[in-house]
Amino acid sequence: MIKVQVQMFAGAKQIAGCDVVEIEVRQPIQAHAVFDALGRTVPALHSLIPSCRLAVDNRYVVDQAIIDDDSVIALIPPVSGG
Repeated sequence: MIKVQVQMFAGAKQIAGCDVVEIEVRQPIQAHAVFDALGRTVPALHSLIPSCRLAVDNRYVVDQAIIDDDSVIALIPPVSGG
């Protein structure tokens, strides 16, 4: 297991109550494992996660993407405008 940090934004940040959440995942790190670990670490995020995307080093990734352990990972919730 390896510890990585995930940046939180907007609604995810409000729900988590912090800017960064540290999670534990197995290597190689897959995007879907980050979502799973976030749901375990911050259960309140569980209902929001299915509508979120994961950005790695400023690019959106698919669930099967492999993530380097030194990458910058961000949970991007849905955006609404007005």
